[in-house]
Amino acid sequence: MTVDGALRSRVDSKFNLAAPGTVPEKSASVCFAPQVTGMLLTKGQKVLIVDDERWTSDTLATIFNIAGYEALATYSAEEALEIINTWQPALVIVDVVLPRMNGIDLAIDLAGRCPACQILLFSGNPSTAQLARAAAQAGHPFEILEKPVHPDLMLERASHLLSVH
Repeated sequence: MTVDGALRSRVDSKFNLAAPGTVPEKSASVCFAPQVTGMLLTKGQKVLIVDDERWTSDTLATIFNIAGYEALATYSAEEALEIINTWQPALVIVDVVLPRMNGIDLAIDLAGRCPACQILLFSGNPSTAQLARAAAQAGHPFEILEKPVHPDLMLERASHLLSVH
């Protein structure tokens, strides 16, 4: 991932992100300035991002770090389970479609291991609705955001989940 310019501590920073092997001039410009008026600010809390697409996971971790959270990126459910043994996040953001263990199974496991940890799922695969329904029927309802998710929305949902619990 390439970030044009130095990373700034301001949430309203603008920068260009380019996927590995792409030309920065053709990258999308991303600007995020979450609307947190009236919400309890939850900055500094730990957020774990789990997505097997490294660019997505790394980009989200960068966005959360710039926004004032302490974020880590991981690329598999198994790696996430190892990390939470020593690093307890307040929020885990999980892609549903992961190799080996899927994100919903990971979310169910995390809910048992870390009951105070908030979990937010996201997916770009339409078939995840069936997995989500099965989990909900088994007593594990989860919110799933549809990819692509704008950084403002992801930050807003994170802030909301962390402020109500």
